[in-house]
Amino acid sequence: MSEILKLKHPVVLADGKKLDRLEVRRPTVGDVLDLPPDGGDVILRSARLAARLCGLNIEDLRLLDLQDFDALDDMVARFRNPAQG
Repeated sequence: MSEILKLKHPVVLADGKKLDRLEVRRPTVGDVLDLPPDGGDVILRSARLAARLCGLNIEDLRLLDLQDFDALDDMVARFRNPAQG
């Protein structure tokens, strides 16, 4: 199961593809376990998980407007804890 996040600030990826929405799949335990143990770097771990769930690489994710990344991060958090939404 996945959800669509429409970007408020579309971006153009390095391959020339315009990205105006993200299909975000629900995370698995494996997704979380496969994250590198970066210690206290919560934002980097969050970004790596979000990129994985969208099928993007971290360099593509870096192009997102911060408002769109915050919306993506909120969506991932709601997958984990639906009461947050």
